[in-house]
Amino acid sequence: MSRPDRPNWPPTDSSAPQCRTCGARVTRQFARVFGADGTDAVFHCPDCEGICGRDLKQGAATRPDYDPERDRGRTSENMPVFNGGEPDE
Repeated sequence: MSRPDRPNWPPTDSSAPQCRTCGARVTRQFARVFGADGTDAVFHCPDCEGICGRDLKQGAATRPDYDPERDRGRTSENMPVFNGGEPDE
């Protein structure tokens, strides 16, 4: 049953935001939460090869240059500089 205070949004809507890497349609909610601030720009989504939820939480959807092999795990707990070591070069 549809709630009158919420619009009925079909995911196949041709005006839905689209991932700029793989071309998959994403929901407006996904674009609002994970996309670039103030726009519907989404550069990576769950349909992109090699992208997982952790990557999206680290900002993959906002960065066209995000590379999971290079950028995954680059959080404070995994960076040597935050654990008393030297930063990776």
